[in-house]
Amino acid sequence: MDKCATRVRIALWIAASLAGISSALSASSSVGSAVMSALAAACCAYLASAGIGHARQGTIQSLENDILLANAAFKQVVENLPVGLFMVKDGVFNFTNWAWDEQMMRLPGQEPFHAFTKALHAEDANNVLADLKRYEAREEPFRMHYRLVTEFGDQRYIES
Repeated sequence: MDKCATRVRIALWIAASLAGISSALSASSSVGSAVMSALAAACCAYLASAGIGHARQGTIQSLENDILLANAAFKQVVENLPVGLFMVKDGVFNFTNWAWDEQMMRLPGQEPFHAFTKALHAEDANNVLADLKRYEAREEPFRMHYRLVTEFGDQRYIES
């Protein structure tokens, strides 16, 4: 495999990764579009700084190394976005980033689902949990509006 093919495979992998989280960011909204653009730019910067896809021997091993480096760079970008991100699979929050943890007032060691349900406004909780379950079952993008209540009783309005 030549250098060009390696770069193309990495570019396709990055594109697929970006597409995979675009539904979570509601890319149709202006905020989601801006975040996706920032994420794409940040991924490209990380890849360029790591020298991924440049002047390498076209071997399977180098492709695997490039993919591992790209995966690490992508993970670092997603975990550090200033937008709360979460992923739910089978009713379990299997990923949250620092911004989401902060929005939910999640304590160290606290399960994400517990932090989420504890932070939800009592009037919104049943509808939000039912909607989240329905959207997860359908595996489709969603948009929800709900309120969180801080430890001081203040309300935060959230769009997911």
